[in-house]
Amino acid sequence: MKALAAAWRARTPSERTVLAVLVAVAAILLYVVAFGAIDARRQKLGERVNALSAQAAALERHAAEIERLRGIARAAPAGGDLRAAIETEARARGVARSVTHLDNKSANEVEAALPSVAFGDWLAWVAALQRQNVRVATCRIEALSTPGVVNVTATFVRGR
Repeated sequence: MKALAAAWRARTPSERTVLAVLVAVAAILLYVVAFGAIDARRQKLGERVNALSAQAAALERHAAEIERLRGIARAAPAGGDLRAAIETEARARGVARSVTHLDNKSANEVEAALPSVAFGDWLAWVAALQRQNVRVATCRIEALSTPGVVNVTATFVRGR
């Protein structure tokens, strides 16, 4: 430090001014370069965070779909009581109150009668049963005088 102080005192006032300006300019340039690099890195990290957020959202959607499919697989009547599976799904879909007749014709065949059910509810129930590998073998649907309400007689079978 003594050598640096001696070199500074050995300079003329105009040399000291030029050196001070050069040091200030060098400090400003160093700050601008460093700030530019930091800002560029911050922008890249921001883009990466956005991409990772989108991936996390996609993973959450996939996880929800996996859970939904697992639920369907658990509910599927692999070899259990077909009538019980149909009744359970009727309660879950809100059509149980419309079912007046649900009778086993065989281990893999159940006959159902719904004298008055909303057609949309009927379709949702059938779709849910199909996801459980239960199919409609025969079906008779008659429109009733109330719009959107039908009389249904159907035979369900376990899918093969």
